[in-house]
Amino acid sequence: MYLGKNTSLYQSENVFKFDSVFHRSSTLRLSGQIINRDEIPKPHLWHTIIKDFENDRLLFSDRVFGYGLFYETPINKMKWSIEGAEKNISGYVCTLAKARHRGRNYTACFAKNFPVSDGPYKFNGLPDLILEIYDDQHQFYFSVIDLKKIPETTVTISYNRFSPTTLETYFSDKLKILEGIQSDWKNPKPNVINPIERTFMD
Repeated sequence: MYLGKNTSLYQSENVFKFDSVFHRSSTLRLSGQIINRDEIPKPHLWHTIIKDFENDRLLFSDRVFGYGLFYETPINKMKWSIEGAEKNISGYVCTLAKARHRGRNYTACFAKNFPVSDGPYKFNGLPDLILEIYDDQHQFYFSVIDLKKIPETTVTISYNRFSPTTLETYFSDKLKILEGIQSDWKNPKPNVINPIERTFMD
């Protein structure tokens, strides 16, 4: 996760590594050099989330077997109940809070002295930065590993090759892509999708 002044970018580290290596491999291929495919990491999660707080918009993109999906929504600010209990996360003193969001109950730990109302994935709305958050069934769990300051940089993401979808139809569109790909397989595996967002409104 990368934090800016009015924006944040969330994606798997392996997506960043994959894109970097893939871009470098394209340059090597043009020069006739051998590409080591094993060098390219294989992410388990392909989605990228940009929160543009200044313009109150969230940009969500995902890749499914080479097919891209993209949608834009307003940032849905979560409503929290601050518990007051404290927990140490990677050396930072955090306060616990609870919220129900799109069909799941969450517990979050937000760090004092980090006045950024943001967190991993789409989570937000607490007075400070969320360092840990999980649902009550422990099906989804996010926790900080390290925090560090990096030089200011500009990130450009193009959605030209992504098919437009919506928050409400994203999972059904993703399922259609999976079913279309698996129709060519001899022994297709059943599609089991456990969405982090079970509903679209709480």
